[in-house]
Amino acid sequence: MKINKNDYPKPNEHFHQRLCEVLESLPEGKESNKMKKPGRIILIAAALAAAVGASAFAGSGIVTMWTGSSSSIPDYTEVLTPETVLNDFGFKFTVKDEFSNGYKFDGAVKVDQKAVDENDGVIERTDQLNCTYKKDGKEINVFTDASKLSEQVGDLAGTYNGIPIYISSYTNKVVPADYELTAEDKAAQENGDIVFSYGSAEVEINEVRTIMWQDGGLKCSILLVDNDMSNEEAVNMAHEIMDAQN
Repeated sequence: MKINKNDYPKPNEHFHQRLCEVLESLPEGKESNKMKKPGRIILIAAALAAAVGASAFAGSGIVTMWTGSSSSIPDYTEVLTPETVLNDFGFKFTVKDEFSNGYKFDGAVKVDQKAVDENDGVIERTDQLNCTYKKDGKEINVFTDASKLSEQVGDLAGTYNGIPIYISSYTNKVVPADYELTAEDKAAQENGDIVFSYGSAEVEINEVRTIMWQDGGLKCSILLVDNDMSNEEAVNMAHEIMDAQN
């Protein structure tokens, strides 16, 4: 099943971009998901078990859509070496095998990320690295890419070695493809309180947070879905990732 971006209501006129994601079934085990939030672009990788939120981006002005597709099973089951990252993704990045809070590497996938203009033309295509880490039945995802068009959004959580770190959070409501928004849903969507994702069998609500920063031309983010980790702990994980690059 494929859901076209035109199937969704247009965003409020107070926002500058039409923001959405593509939900479609792709051949050979490839999948992608679609969502839309006024003022924010959420890239989603199908490898996420919860199939919601990923990196949060603001549009560059010419980008109207971000699409992302990946394998539903890990492309990498061992921690990637810097050489593998450089060869397979085209940028230098050191993948951590474990964080000080106990989260351990559990696999990674390559995300085919595209920036699309209003005429559906691809204006940027980048390979994004999505690493999954698990601890006590919970998981987080670390995303890294070299996109030149995406911009980080959210509240400033502080700086580390001169690098600003941002936090973005929202409620994600996954609904069936034929779900009709209620008046309350529409109000929450226009206010930016809820992101609606389509294609599930039942309605499901998730709390999503993303920690974002830019380091040496790379866009990095940590995704937490229904995870009670404190913002401070999540930001400290970002510090550890930055330290690993030195």
